[in-house]
Amino acid sequence: MGYNDRLYWDYLEGIKWACKKYDVEFVGHEVVPMFGVIDTSTEWLRLAGKKPDAIQTVMCGSTQVVGWKDAHRLEIMKRGITLFDCGYCMTASLPAIGARDAEGLYFAIWVAYAEEHIDTCPFTKLVYEQREKHRGIPQDKLMSEAYVYGWVVMKLLSEGVRLAIEKEGIENLSGHTIRDGLASLEDFDMEGAMPPVTMSDVKPWYASGLIMYEVQEGKHHPVSEWIEFPGYYKMLHLYK
Repeated sequence: MGYNDRLYWDYLEGIKWACKKYDVEFVGHEVVPMFGVIDTSTEWLRLAGKKPDAIQTVMCGSTQVVGWKDAHRLEIMKRGITLFDCGYCMTASLPAIGARDAEGLYFAIWVAYAEEHIDTCPFTKLVYEQREKHRGIPQDKLMSEAYVYGWVVMKLLSEGVRLAIEKEGIENLSGHTIRDGLASLEDFDMEGAMPPVTMSDVKPWYASGLIMYEVQEGKHHPVSEWIEFPGYYKMLHLYK
């Protein structure tokens, strides 16, 4: 179930592929508008009526808030249905959804950002410390994954710039040379935020997997180690 956006339609194709690969029955899907959603009861009840073991959602913003409040009101999880979200905007939406209404929800995010990672991930520890130092937010307050994303992107971009200067010289630095620098990243250490990053012309993205989280008492707890993507994009021959 997701909102009418290319993100959802791509995700849906990946889910159908995964169901076939892992011998899981795909029972159907529902689509809600991207903006202006005030009720998702019909979509939830139609899916729940098919008696699935799990429902995966792809939503964000106000649509996500309405969707998860409706799921709680309709007691979807009490029917024995496990609920997953793709993790997009989840930490931003949680305060509006409410801890009670999101309790037990699973979602996936491609970076180590939860409090539990402070002691095991040097990069996450640094971000929490700097957030407290410069913004006055104590380290026991929930971190937004979007905040960590900015640090991840700047770490990678800085390395791309460094590689471009090393290869072409600072006088020839440009968007194109930086792009080539990023495309030449190989096993770049992310200090625990994610596995070492390798990028190339045929794999121009840096996250190749995810960590599964669960909402427990209003906080996000990692319930898995890093999980590599199972190979959907490889199947499409987008990269080797």
